[in-house]
Amino acid sequence: MNILKLSVSLLLVGFIFAAQGNDVVCTGSGTSCSDKCPQLPGNLSWVTGSNNNKCAVNNCPNAADAAKFTGIVDLYCQSCPGTPNGSVSAIFSNGANTACVASSATCHSSRPANSWTDADCLACVGPKFSVASSDKQSCTANANILIISVLIAISLIF
Repeated sequence: MNILKLSVSLLLVGFIFAAQGNDVVCTGSGTSCSDKCPQLPGNLSWVTGSNNNKCAVNNCPNAADAAKFTGIVDLYCQSCPGTPNGSVSAIFSNGANTACVASSATCHSSRPANSWTDADCLACVGPKFSVASSDKQSCTANANILIISVLIAISLIF
């Protein structure tokens, strides 16, 4: 019984004292972090970081709760990173703004030119467009998925 009480107590402490996110630099106008930083999903908010010139997410959610969010932006992911892929940190929001992914650069329009890799395409866009174009300017359809889709369509017709 004591072990159960201890487990419940630790669980409650985890909810009450959830981790504040990493410090990030927000560049919007205003004096407070809520003014300078982009809007956050759910009931999350920006607070002054451990360095007074920086901001942080007030309470980084666990992975299950974070998976329910939409409208995730890169600054959120830099404050509350997702699960890394090897040595690549998950500090960028995917193309749909629904998850923090391990990509070598942002998944959005401010990405450096000619920098797409197959791994980044898979992380940012998903399996349907998981191949970087030969010039590394975009992600293209995975040929295997296209072939399977065509075969399924043909089998449904006949």
